[in-house]
Amino acid sequence: MHVRRAIRDAVAARLAGLPSTGDRVFTSRVRELRDNELPALIVETPRESVSYGSGGPVRPRIQNREQVVNVVAVASAAEDVDDVLDNIAEQVEAALAADPTLGLGAKDLRLTGTQSAVAGDGPDLRGVARLQYTVSVSTREGVPQSMHAA
Repeated sequence: MHVRRAIRDAVAARLAGLPSTGDRVFTSRVRELRDNELPALIVETPRESVSYGSGGPVRPRIQNREQVVNVVAVASAAEDVDDVLDNIAEQVEAALAADPTLGLGAKDLRLTGTQSAVAGDGPDLRGVARLQYTVSVSTREGVPQSMHAA
């Protein structure tokens, strides 16, 4: 399993069972959420940057990966939608801070920003909060499914 998927799955596992969202944690960005599934979380890994350690020309080199993970909270847009999203964010932040290695040996997990908005219209109006995290891991070049303790 690629390290991106392992990270996405580990984040989703840590968020499953939160009081606000229960087991409504999904790892697919294309999944359409129905009203009876809200509030919910979507875990996505939209981008990563890779740098190389000082191994010189010796291969396989160590790849230092900075994986962006978005935890997207989605709730029905009601008068208190900001309060609902803030409550979810509080629970997400506490759950992920409890183990910054994600049980995978990640070097670091840090919250780097949060954005919120209201999307849709009419009965499909939803509140959305996107918590952006960066996960630092190392892998060996050509072996992206195995983390390396660097």
